[in-house]
Amino acid sequence: MSRHPHLKVWIAHGYYDLATPYFATDYTVRQMGLDAAVRGNVTQTFYEGGHRMYMVPKELAKLKVDAAKFYDATLQAVGVR
Repeated sequence: MSRHPHLKVWIAHGYYDLATPYFATDYTVRQMGLDAAVRGNVTQTFYEGGHRMYMVPKELAKLKVDAAKFYDATLQAVGVR
């Protein structure tokens, strides 16, 4: 993001993911030292479930809504929509 300030990143976490714990990713994002101008380019969402949180039907629906929001916001930011 330092080189490409228009880059947007979305991280979807499962609270019970033992392979890639959400708190490790959250910590990493907070320690990246991003400039305040691009800090908002990282979006994180959290879901009840593990590594495959989409296996929980309610969380799959939430994941779909969150993905659509992220894609729409990203496309608007670059002037496509």
